[in-house]
Amino acid sequence: MSLHQEKQYQIEEAPPKQQPLPPRRPAPRPAKKYNAVQRAVRKMVYGDKAKPAPPRRALYNEPVAGSNAYAREIQKKKEARRRKLRLQRIALLVSVVLIVVGIFAIRLMLDLNVGDTFYANVYVDDLPLNGLTKEGAVEKLTLQNKARIDAANVTLVYGDQVWEIAAPDYSVSLDVEAQVNAAWEVGRNGNIFERQNAIHALSEAPYRAETKISYNEDILGARLQEIKKRVDLAPKDAVMHFDADSSSDRFTYEEERVGRSMNIENVKNQIFANLESGAAGMVTIVPDTVEPTVTRTMLQQSSTEVSNASTSLEKSDDDRDHNVALALSHFDGFIVKPGEEISFNDVVGDRTAEMGYRPAPEINRGELVEGVGGGICQASTTLYNALVKADLEILERHEHSRRVGYVAVGKDAAVDYGTKDFRFRNNKDYPIYIVTSASNDSCRVRIYGKPLPDGVFVRLVPDMENMRESKMPDAKTVKDVEGLHTDVEGEEVTVNGQPYTKVETYRVYYTAGEDGKPDTEDDVEVKRTLEAESSYQAVQPVIYVGVDPDDRI
Repeated sequence: MSLHQEKQYQIEEAPPKQQPLPPRRPAPRPAKKYNAVQRAVRKMVYGDKAKPAPPRRALYNEPVAGSNAYAREIQKKKEARRRKLRLQRIALLVSVVLIVVGIFAIRLMLDLNVGDTFYANVYVDDLPLNGLTKEGAVEKLTLQNKARIDAANVTLVYGDQVWEIAAPDYSVSLDVEAQVNAAWEVGRNGNIFERQNAIHALSEAPYRAETKISYNEDILGARLQEIKKRVDLAPKDAVMHFDADSSSDRFTYEEERVGRSMNIENVKNQIFANLESGAAGMVTIVPDTVEPTVTRTMLQQSSTEVSNASTSLEKSDDDRDHNVALALSHFDGFIVKPGEEISFNDVVGDRTAEMGYRPAPEINRGELVEGVGGGICQASTTLYNALVKADLEILERHEHSRRVGYVAVGKDAAVDYGTKDFRFRNNKDYPIYIVTSASNDSCRVRIYGKPLPDGVFVRLVPDMENMRESKMPDAKTVKDVEGLHTDVEGEEVTVNGQPYTKVETYRVYYTAGEDGKPDTEDDVEVKRTLEAESSYQAVQPVIYVGVDPDDRI
């Protein structure tokens, strides 16, 4: 490089000397702009006369426009203005929040701060408690409910009898304090917001409660139990007197009596209803009716003749008639209770001379012999037929070893003390009454009780169509040395024999036919049940021949 060039280079590289700038008037600052909130505040302060902010005056000594320093200064000022604007907004927001909170706090204070009185729209027994203290509410409610307590003084009346029960006697009280305490808690539970919500809800749904009355039920029950003893009357059943010896009025009656019973629960409920309503404390006792178990009508319906049976005594001698009548007399006026079982042998006892029985013909092991109490089987047979016709249950019955002449085959009932008995049971739900009688020509048994329903009656019927009989045995000839059958020498008297017989006997139920009368040809059979099966041994016919009086025993 030449010297000239070096010099030129040096000249070109040398920085130019800074020349001072002439003073310059700064440009005016733009007018200040307000945001919406600021404008609203200015309008509130100045009204419609609010003026726009004056343009900012230009400041001396500010950086010259267009320089880097000036740009930085402008940027700083903008940032400062933004910070200031944010602070203003925050301040305004805080102010608004404080105002709202203040208003809410004032309202909350007004809602909650009612002191020691009840809130509005709180009622107990329709009494508004607004403005009352708890003590004042208790006092007012007690006074308002005085009539209810007075109504608790109970007067019980039955006929001309009167009983007084004072309220303190059975601890009558009202739960006034409990209801007041419950009402006091309305709007006082939970946080302040829950309390305020509860208070505001009262304007649409007021709190309403009612006092409840109470009493000592045990004390009242004991007092009513004492009164019940004075009111109650036990029922009395009708009584029937049975006189078998009377020919006209075998049955006489004592009238029944209807009883009464005070229902304690009903009286309690009536007292409590009066307490709740505050009605007058008078209660009229209306006892329950207690019907007697047995009425005269029932007894009369159960004391009609339901059956009778008779057998002939025409071929019987006096001693035998006596034995039959004596045995039946034990059943005359006899009452058999429902479900009771009766033994003929137990009732009649052993047939001995000491018991009043006489010797008379009787069947013993198929033979007709003389024995004490002979003929007593006719009494048991007659009773058997009457009981079957009354539809009573037969527990034990025996046929004779041979057929008898005073009743149809299959309808007899043999007895022998210690070996054969006749037993029956009253299978009805009412007692039966037995009347017996005996005369020179017949004996009879009548059964009194309740007739069978629907007009049904019973017969004892042997099945003669299916009865089985064997061939009659050949007769044998016997000299009548005792003169029992003939006292004429050479005279023959035949005693008929009997074939072996087996027969079934039925208990047959009938209803009356078109004529409406029982025991006629028009009777209609309803049903039949097997009553007994009887077997009778064959008896050989005997021809008794009279002998010379000197040859008799």
